[in-house]
Amino acid sequence: MHNALLRRHLPALLIAVPALAAGQGRPPAKADPLDAAAPVPRVAHQSSLRTLPRHADAAVGDWRAANDTVTRIGGWRSYLREAQAPAPGAASAPKTAPSTPPVAPPAERRP
Repeated sequence: MHNALLRRHLPALLIAVPALAAGQGRPPAKADPLDAAAPVPRVAHQSSLRTLPRHADAAVGDWRAANDTVTRIGGWRSYLREAQAPAPGAASAPKTAPSTPPVAPPAERRP
């Protein structure tokens, strides 16, 4: 399988590799780091934040109505019960003892 694949792509590889090597050319000359007047390429900065969607402020409701709603549903304790409730559909695995007891660390030897 590999031989047939290699035979099929070998002519393309023999043409592509020298062409790529010839296209490399000579690397650009580096500026002398000790020469303060040496030309340096410009640095362009593009913020990665410009691609993010614009933030829109959320509409703020009446704070008294929000407090009344929290009081009506049971206050902060309601949120606590909701946070501690098991996830729906999650079967709790029975807790069993490990099959082997934990190994104690070796005792230190003192000379």
